[in-house]
Amino acid sequence: MGALLVFAAFVSFQNVFTKTREQAELAALKSVVREAQALLAISGADRWDTQAGLDAVTGALEDWLPTQALSVGVVADDSDLVVTESDTWPDITELTFTRSNNTLLMVVALDAGACVVTAPPHSGTVQGGCVTNLDAIGESSPSEAVTNQQIPGINNTTAQPGQPAPTTTTAEPEPELVVWAQTTAGANHSCGVTTAGDAYCWGYNGSGQLGNGNSTRQTTPVKVLGNHSYESISAGNNHTCAVSIDGDAYCWGAGANGRLGNGNTIDQNAPVKVAGNHSFVSIAAGANHSCGVTTAGDAYCWGYNGYGQLGNRNTTAQNAPVKVAGNHNFRTVTAGLGHTCGITTAGDAYCWGSGTSGQLGNGNITNQNAPVKVAGNHNFRTVTAGLGHTCGITTAGDAYCWGSGTSGQLGNGNITNQNAPVKVLDGHSYESISAGGNHSCALTTDGDAYCWGYNYDGQLGNGTTANQTTPVKVVEP
Repeated sequence: MGALLVFAAFVSFQNVFTKTREQAELAALKSVVREAQALLAISGADRWDTQAGLDAVTGALEDWLPTQALSVGVVADDSDLVVTESDTWPDITELTFTRSNNTLLMVVALDAGACVVTAPPHSGTVQGGCVTNLDAIGESSPSEAVTNQQIPGINNTTAQPGQPAPTTTTAEPEPELVVWAQTTAGANHSCGVTTAGDAYCWGYNGSGQLGNGNSTRQTTPVKVLGNHSYESISAGNNHTCAVSIDGDAYCWGAGANGRLGNGNTIDQNAPVKVAGNHSFVSIAAGANHSCGVTTAGDAYCWGYNGYGQLGNRNTTAQNAPVKVAGNHNFRTVTAGLGHTCGITTAGDAYCWGSGTSGQLGNGNITNQNAPVKVAGNHNFRTVTAGLGHTCGITTAGDAYCWGSGTSGQLGNGNITNQNAPVKVLDGHSYESISAGGNHSCALTTDGDAYCWGYNYDGQLGNGTTANQTTPVKVVEP
C-alpha cells in the first residue's frame, strides 16, 4: 500500500464515498480520510495529545481491525506534524495521527483497505469508517463500498474497567473559514470580497460606505447588506461600488454628485443598484465619480464631472451611467481623483479628465472630457490612476508612470512632472501596480514588493521616512 498523506485538517462530509473506479488506491484512501466519519473522546479530557490518543484507541482497534499487514506504523506528532516511527501496532501498514482545532484524526491503512477514526473532544461515542474492497469503489453504492461500524469497548456508554464513563456531549461545529478573493482600499475605509462572493467592509462609515445599514465606524469587517454574490469590489473616497456575479453594479455610501449611479444624490448605507440595466464585468470607484466596463466592452461613468472625468464630452455631473465617448472596446478602467484611464482589448491606454499635472499621459497638461491615447505606443496589461499621477505595466512586465512627480512617485529618479510615460528605474519585471496619493507600489513577478515616492509616514515600508525617487524594496515582516 502506498504511503498515506498526513492531513492537517479534518473535513466531514455527508456523502460517505464518491470516488470513481479509475482512481488509484492512494486517491481512494484519501477519499476515505475525507469522507468516513467517526467520533471519539475521553471524558474530562480538555485536549488530545499524541500518546494519550494512542493509548485510548489501541485496545479497541485491536478487536475491530483485521491484522493483515506486517509493516511498522507511522505516527505524526500533533504539535508540528513531524513523522516518527512507532512499533505500537506492528500489524498495521501505516498509521497517521494528528490534531486540528483539538480534533484528533487517525488513519489506518491496511493491505485490503483503510479505516479512519476522528476524535472531537468530549463526544463520548465512536463510529469508525472502513473500506475493505477498493475495487468496489465506483461500482457499488456508498453503503456497499464503505461500512460504518461501532468500535467495541469505546462507543458504548458503559465505563470500561479502569476508565471513567464517557460523556455524550455533541462537539460544536467549527467556524466557517473566510477566504478573501480581493481587497480594496479607499480614503478611510477598506472592503473585500470572499471566495464565497460575500462583501465585507470596515473603517470609517460616516457616509454609509461600509454598506451595513448604519454610519458607525467599524474596526473589523462587517458584511455588506443585500445578500448579493459579488465578483469584484472597489472603494473610493467615501463610497463603494461592486459588481455581482450576475453582472449588476451596486454602489453605496456618499451620493453627492450622483456617484452611486442610482438616479439621485442621496447617501445610501446599503447597496443600491446602478441604473441602466447594464451588464458589467468590472467597476472602479474614484474620489467623487465611478466607472465600469460592460460585457460589450463599453465604458460608462457617473458622478462628479468638473474635469471631464466621465468622458462624455461635457463637464456636467451625472447621477446615472453615461457612455464614455470614442467607441473604444475597453477591457478595464481605473478612476482617480479627477481623472480616469482605461485599457482597450488591444492593450492601448486612454485617459480623460484632469490633466494639469500630465496625468493623462498624452503629451500636454490640458483637461480632456473624452479619452485621449497615452503616448508611447506601449502595450499595457494594467493601469492605475492615483491622486495626480498614473502608472501602468506593459505586457513585457515594465512599469511606467506619468503625471505629478513632485515626491518621486513616478520612480524615474527625479521629482519632475511628466506628461508622457517614463519608465520606472529598477529593471524588475512587474506583475501588478497601484498608484496612491503621492506614492506608488508594485509587486514583481518574483513576489517582491517595491514602493517609491512620498514617505513622510513610512508608507514605502523600507524602514525610513525619506522620500524615494526610485523603487525601494519593502522590508519583509
